[in-house]
Amino acid sequence: MPSVAYRRWSPPASPVQIEFPDALLADLGWAETSGLLYGVRKESKVRITTLHKPGGEGQEKIGLFFSRARGEVFLTETNLEQLNRQKKDLAVVVVGRRAGFFVRERDGSIQSVRSHQEFSTSRTPPVASARHTRPLVKRRWLAAGFAALALPLAALTVSPRRDAPKTLEVHDIGGQLRISWSPPQDALLTVQDGAQRISLPVSVEQSTVTYVPRGPEIDLNLLSPGDTATQGLRYVLLSKPER
Repeated sequence: MPSVAYRRWSPPASPVQIEFPDALLADLGWAETSGLLYGVRKESKVRITTLHKPGGEGQEKIGLFFSRARGEVFLTETNLEQLNRQKKDLAVVVVGRRAGFFVRERDGSIQSVRSHQEFSTSRTPPVASARHTRPLVKRRWLAAGFAALALPLAALTVSPRRDAPKTLEVHDIGGQLRISWSPPQDALLTVQDGAQRISLPVSVEQSTVTYVPRGPEIDLNLLSPGDTATQGLRYVLLSKPER
């Protein structure tokens, strides 16, 4: 009988343990696509068996997969909207040879900026035919989605640094910070949230991300190629909401 080798994803901080066939993600990561994950779930243990459609009796929709050819391993705002629309709490993002699972935490939030643990898919990219000179994958950046969904906010005050330009703005919308900049540009956005530092490349095709702070002070910086100084703002949480 044929056998299947399963890989296990079980970082200490994750509320679920995930098993999946070693070859499951072999065809992802070289183009922008998405779809459904099928398998079985028993309490905190999940076994993913197939993509797109169920592979056997008793299997159900477990979550979603998102494939990109370039960029970082994170969930975009569009990805989060798809996940919520499907009412699922698990997703895997594959970018090139890197991948990571994103799961709903015990408090109901999804840490979308970074997977609890990234891993290598150990794959090689497809080889283009010598008759074609165009690349197989057209580079495209998706709008980035920051949604740490940690503590809700009460009141925020903005204290701009002296050198902070007017092109970087932040608005509190429903307990989330909507960070925007103008004009759109290739740059590196960094968020210093207490001891946690998050860096995310942004491109000319996007001009906004969202983020929910965890700590009382948040430093935001945007650095474009050739800049001698960063564009920065500091946010201070005035009070914590009652829980």
